[in-house]
Amino acid sequence: MNDYPQFHTLWEDYIKPLEGSQISTITGKKSTILKVSNDVIERESSNAIVGSIEIEIFKKVYSVLIEKKSISRNEINSIYPKRASSFIAAVFSKIDFIDYSGRPAKLSLIDN
Repeated sequence: MNDYPQFHTLWEDYIKPLEGSQISTITGKKSTILKVSNDVIERESSNAIVGSIEIEIFKKVYSVLIEKKSISRNEINSIYPKRASSFIAAVFSKIDFIDYSGRPAKLSLIDN
């Protein structure tokens, strides 16, 4: 059994340090992570729109990842139909034990 961190640890150790960085989606669109709080990630999209995404969607996606070992972009869209799945997936792709690849694109846990 793999010992993946609890969500709180993942948020503190992997996602909060992304504040101030630029990340790219699988198609190459860039977003800047403006702020990561205990409630939301604020970002500026590639077309200069500033918005925030609640921590809850990241929690739900991570929960599915732990349970099923992978989650597709379509599944993320069905959980969170606000057109942010590419950004959400790009954030998770920055975590060293999560892979983001394939067609259709999906996030998968890497055995640690």
